[in-house]
Amino acid sequence: MINTSKLHIGTTFFPKKPITLSAHLNFDNSYDSRENLTDIRTNSRTYGGTFSYRNKFLPVTCSYNQNDWDSKEILTARDFYYQQKSIDARATKSFGRRDKNELMYTHNDYLRRDYNLYAIRNISDNLELMDGFFLDSARRSYFNSNMFGTIQKGNDSFKQFRANENLFYKLPYNLTFNTSYGYYYLVREPQKLTQHSFNTLLGHQLF
Repeated sequence: MINTSKLHIGTTFFPKKPITLSAHLNFDNSYDSRENLTDIRTNSRTYGGTFSYRNKFLPVTCSYNQNDWDSKEILTARDFYYQQKSIDARATKSFGRRDKNELMYTHNDYLRRDYNLYAIRNISDNLELMDGFFLDSARRSYFNSNMFGTIQKGNDSFKQFRANENLFYKLPYNLTFNTSYGYYYLVREPQKLTQHSFNTLLGHQLF
């Protein structure tokens, strides 16, 4: 038998203005009565907020979210705990009608602590840049770029960077040219990994 109680609250300030704020708060509690097994009490809390600034020059969105979860076995007194905090920031920019550029930053703080075990915690910072633009007014030829980097510290520490570049070009006589390049770099002591990939394709459309 499971008994639950919930409370969910959300609100938005200035929804039609250039600057918008929103917040949410969620509480979930449950008590699980299990026959021939220990009962379990579980609590979950999620809260956070978002800030948005809409404008023609550089729209920006920032958000913070936190999730706390804990569970306890009543008879054995064993407890389990999990927490995750995240910060997200995003900015978009177009310099003309043919391009779109987006920069994203995320910060994650992860913690898990189980009964009679070592705590696990990892903190990571991630930065991603996505660019794309059309090479012609008909939008049949385009170039895309994606770069992503991570630095994580904690129980699983590593540094990572990857880049992917892709060019698609529409040629006369129903010909198409597609080329792409990929780069991947990873450092997780004592190992280091570097990879390069390159692909080129010339295609023809009969109809």
